[in-house]
Amino acid sequence: MRWLLLPTVVVIPVSLVLGPTERAALPPAFPEGPAQGQAMDVSAAACGKCHKKIYEQWKQSLHSQAWTSEVYQAWTKTKSKPQSCYRCHIPMSVIPGAPKRPAARKTHLDEGVGCASCHVHAGQVWGPHGLQCKHPTKKSKLHQEGIQLCQSCHRVTPKPVISIGKDFEKAGLAAKGKSCTGCHMPEYEDHVAWDPNTGEPVGKKRKLLSHRFQGRTNPEQIAKAFEFHRHEKGGKLTLRLENKAGHRLPGLTLRSYTVKFEVVDGTGKVVASQDAVISADKRQFLMLGESRTAEFPAPAKPFKARVTVRHHWKKMKKDKPQETGVVFKAEK
Repeated sequence: MRWLLLPTVVVIPVSLVLGPTERAALPPAFPEGPAQGQAMDVSAAACGKCHKKIYEQWKQSLHSQAWTSEVYQAWTKTKSKPQSCYRCHIPMSVIPGAPKRPAARKTHLDEGVGCASCHVHAGQVWGPHGLQCKHPTKKSKLHQEGIQLCQSCHRVTPKPVISIGKDFEKAGLAAKGKSCTGCHMPEYEDHVAWDPNTGEPVGKKRKLLSHRFQGRTNPEQIAKAFEFHRHEKGGKLTLRLENKAGHRLPGLTLRSYTVKFEVVDGTGKVVASQDAVISADKRQFLMLGESRTAEFPAPAKPFKARVTVRHHWKKMKKDKPQETGVVFKAEK
């Protein structure tokens, strides 16, 4: 099982609730939510009865494995105080203290970071809209801006975790309209709720954000993190791979990238190449805006420049990194 060791927070910056018209259209059998005085079922499975597609996305995410991952369980055995990890791997509601770390919960441990971690507080379901629904809801600025909830756990630094949240803050990206969710939760259109009895969608389609929380396991996501440049001047060819992510790369000490720059002639033959590494080892990070570069004498004949980036992963610090494949390739 692959696992994202960074503490994670589930943020749903899309409405888990319905507007007045959609609410009126609910079939009689549609769940009415908890009766007065009855505790709300805050398990992810309960949310998934109506929000089934979002629930399925979450189950595919690394967030859902925050507690059950064999890698996480192995690492906690090396910690003198493993309880310090619980606050972000089985968090209670992040809402009241964001961006501070939440408290750890004692139930639904196998859900890791579930829906309630970022959406349930004080008996209400918090979200960006606060529309009418069958359960109590509240409109929340935290969910509209999509940063502080994430920072509750992504600013911490216990190894092998890297504080990518602090990188985001130092870069001042929020002032430029950037957010964590804006990058890691791509927008799509679909129904937000489904009748659990008939399987039919409720209400109209709307803009939603993916809850797979895409990261290093998604090639399209990785492609956004890199930008390839080619520059020729004074008989010199400079190739440059720039970090365009909102934080350093890699985002975990267990990961690394190997980079190969190549010059290819008109027949497709590689006539020159250079290698580079992006890794936490010896602090060979690639910070936001920084680049790995390679310089060559500019060929006299027509040629192409190419860069290939491969991702590597290891379970424990002492292990040998294993390649997981090409995550970025570009040619100019």
